[in-house]
Amino acid sequence: MHYRLCVRMKPMEKIIRKIQAIASEKGKCLVAIDGRCSSGKSTYGEFLAKHLNATLLHMDDFFLRPEQRTPDRYAEAGGNVDRERFIEQILSVMDKSDKIMYQPFDCSVMKLGEVQYLPKKKIVIVEGCYSMHPDMIDYYDFRMFLHVNSEKQMNRIRKRNPDKAEIFRSKWIPLEEKYFKTFRTAKYSDVFIDTSLEW
Repeated sequence: MHYRLCVRMKPMEKIIRKIQAIASEKGKCLVAIDGRCSSGKSTYGEFLAKHLNATLLHMDDFFLRPEQRTPDRYAEAGGNVDRERFIEQILSVMDKSDKIMYQPFDCSVMKLGEVQYLPKKKIVIVEGCYSMHPDMIDYYDFRMFLHVNSEKQMNRIRKRNPDKAEIFRSKWIPLEEKYFKTFRTAKYSDVFIDTSLEW
């Protein structure tokens, strides 16, 4: 199931060629893949990273730390990701080193994990909701938005995380939708892909 998204090669070939062209012209290309949960962001990210020999980063590694999880923060559109740390550890230093160094958030112990080191390749892909937050969007050279309709979204979540489906429906999805509506995220993407019929 995971890689059935990759059978629609024509649009993917166009995306690959566009990213390669940007990287060739600028010497680098930073790609964002934002969109609804269960729309296929991780799958697209893995596919593109493989075919472009790119470094892949995940916004899920930048969940809020416990001290950041306040009512005011959750009330903020797009507030439930640690974008400040993502900017500090990734985006603001991207051009200053040949390595990417950061601490992923470990949900099992609710704190930052050990420092990770990744090679900074010519193409770097960031996948995950909130990656195109207004505080970060201008860093990217190419932006993708993945959509899935609500019925298919919940079906996928129930298959993938049946024990967490209700919290997705009642908490995480509304927070995402508030972010998309407030900042009109899809409008500012270079590519919009509806994955509702893909698997």
